[in-house]
Order: sequence, then C-alpha cells, then structure tokens
Amino acid sequence: MRILVLSNMYPSKRYPNYGVFVKNFVEKLLDENININIVCIKGRENIKIKKICKYFIFIFKSIFCILRNNYDVIYIHYAEHSVFPLALIKVFYKIKKPIIINAHGDDVLSNSRVSKMVYSTIQSASLIVVPSKYFYNIVLKKYSNPNIFISPSGGINLKIFNSKNSNLISNDNIIKLGYVSRIDHGKGWDVLLKAIHVLVTKYNMINIKLTVIGCGNEEKDFLNMIDNLKINKYVYFLGVKKQNDLPEHYRNMDIFVFPSYRAGESLGLAGLEAMACGVPVIGSKIGGIETYLIDNYNGFLFEPGDYNDLALKIVKFIKLDNIQKKILIKNSINTSKMYDNEIVNKKLIHKIKNTCENFYG
Repeated sequence: MRILVLSNMYPSKRYPNYGVFVKNFVEKLLDENININIVCIKGRENIKIKKICKYFIFIFKSIFCILRNNYDVIYIHYAEHSVFPLALIKVFYKIKKPIIINAHGDDVLSNSRVSKMVYSTIQSASLIVVPSKYFYNIVLKKYSNPNIFISPSGGINLKIFNSKNSNLISNDNIIKLGYVSRIDHGKGWDVLLKAIHVLVTKYNMINIKLTVIGCGNEEKDFLNMIDNLKINKYVYFLGVKKQNDLPEHYRNMDIFVFPSYRAGESLGLAGLEAMACGVPVIGSKIGGIETYLIDNYNGFLFEPGDYNDLALKIVKFIKLDNIQKKILIKNSINTSKMYDNEIVNKKLIHKIKNTCENFYG
C-alpha cells in the first residue's frame, strides 16, 4: 500500500513537538513496511512573508504529488490548511482514490472562507479520523459524514511514558505542579498563573513550584503576567523540550494541570502522557479532556477559565492523604494503558487498509 501524507504541521529542530503526532504516525506506518511519501511544512514560521512562501511551496508540492496519481490513498492531517490543495484539484479533476482526513481540533471548526472551500472535500471523504468521542459528535453534526473513526492522536508510547524511576509520592514539602503545552490563546496558561497567585496570596502556599514547558505566540504576555502577579519565584519556565525528554519532567511533578478553555481541545495528549508517568491531572471540564479525566478517579475537573476553582482543586489534591493520592496515581496509570500507541496504531492501520479495500472493491 502506498500512502501520500499531507500535513501543514511537522516537527523541526527548533520546534521538536510541533505536530509530533504526525511524525509518530508516519514512523508507525513505516514500521509496518507501508510505502510513505510525506509533503509537509516543518516547524513554525513567525515572519509573514516566509510563512506565505512555505505554504505556496507546500501547496505546489501537494498538487504535484496528487496528480502523479501513484498512491493508493491520500491521508491528510489538519484539514483546514492541508485539504486546500486537494480542494483546488477537485475543481478540475476527479480524484479516484480514497481520501482520509485526520481532524485534530480547530482545523475543522473554523468558518473561514478557506473552510467553506474545503467543506465539500471533508464532507465526501472516505474516512474522517478524530481523536475522541467528544470530537466524533462535533464532526458528525457539522459534516453529516458517517464515515468517522476514533483514534486518539497516535496514543501514548508507554515504553517512554511510564512511572519507572519515579518516586510517585514526593517526600519533600514542595508541591510540584506542571504545565506542558503551547503558550497560546485559549490554552489556559493565564488561568494557571492566576491560580498560582491565589494559592500564594489567599492560601499562603509558599511551598509551590510550577514548571512550565512550551512556547508560543503569547510568551511575552506570559512572562509579563508572572512579573505583574509577583510570582517569579514560584514559576520555572523551561521553554521547549523534546518529546523523549518529557517523561523525566512529568515524573518530577505531583500534579499536572491542563487548563485549556478551547472548545476545539479535541483530546489533550499531554494529560495522558502525565498519567502514564504516574501523575494525576487537574483539568478543565471541557472538550476531549473529559473523555479520559474522571473527577475524583484519576484527577479533578474544574470550571473552564475559573482560576479560583482551579486553586481550590489544587488545594483539594494537596489535602489528600498518601493512600488517597496512591489511588489517584494507580487509576491514572491504568487510564493511560487504554491509549497504548501499539494498540491505537494497529487499529488505525487496519482501518486504513479496510477503507482502501472497500473503495477499490
């Protein structure tokens, strides 16, 4: 089987986690001896003219590869931008091969002009892959395409993300919180910083440490808020870390915080990575997070955007005794096992092959 993969997101040396699940997906296909050709945009580009140039090259290469017509299936990640070359071709040329679209979140929720142009392409796709049951319902309602398959963004590599060499329950008096995500609008970094301020000023918790891993468009605002709230000595900003380096950081956390308030938060893989490393999660009661984070079972849920509620849930966790914390940790690890990437990817590859067989008869 020969697959053409199109994606406007792919890791680079500077941005090693940018679209890393696309890279992991491609590597799993290669492990199965599937013939792959990938057209992608590596890393992020903040200079507008360079970004435009990258997209023109991406569109041109995508069109060229599609018209070569020597692939059994076209697999598209990030629909809104990556489907565009296909939508252009379909105006003039009928594509006689299965098209699989992997939706990740906001890429299929936008109402922009580009989205309207590619709507029919998504509507007529042979298969739409979504990360969670939550997003399954959203996509089904918007596109009325029943050919939807749930596959949680490549799953978790349990050989890397696990609780080995972890103390699980810290013996020191420092309460270690963690955030691993982009520092962008809607990701909730601002909610988390305000919650830290509440913990310090209202609850007099001066023994807390927040480790932040990531980068983004609002990095300057992030640093300014730390200064304005006077919480500098409680926040440790580490910037971007490679995926293989993340487990060590997760294992040093007592609690992982997932404060996103975006409706397009289709899964939240970082929360599952933390659970696999034996770290309970406190997350927003929104989107795909609720599909694996069960209140009082493997962590706690809080109202999206409510930093006071987040602070309360952190206090609630801190007040648990060691037996209660061990139960949360055990349940977190067990939850992550349901997202084992070996199982997840085998199911997805089987579905891709099945889709091709049904298309070609």
